[in-house]
Amino acid sequence: MSDESVPQPDAPPKQSVVAVVGGVLGLVSLFIGIFAAVPAVILGHIALVSVGQSAGRLSGRGLAIFALVTGYITIALFAYYRLR
Repeated sequence: MSDESVPQPDAPPKQSVVAVVGGVLGLVSLFIGIFAAVPAVILGHIALVSVGQSAGRLSGRGLAIFALVTGYITIALFAYYRLR
């Protein structure tokens, strides 16, 4: 008798929802600006920490880094064009 609700030890890691949302916001921030960039950076940091602490149960490290990079680039561009 097997219980379907118990995850198997060799089950593939689940995608981090926070990383996906952060990645989407990071991509959107390149087009609409700072209003999506700040949440992308926050969610990127949260996702990076949660994926790192999940012991392999979550994937999405690349998306979290993508959210951070695009968010920070957008913030830097916003600051550059506002302060010149």
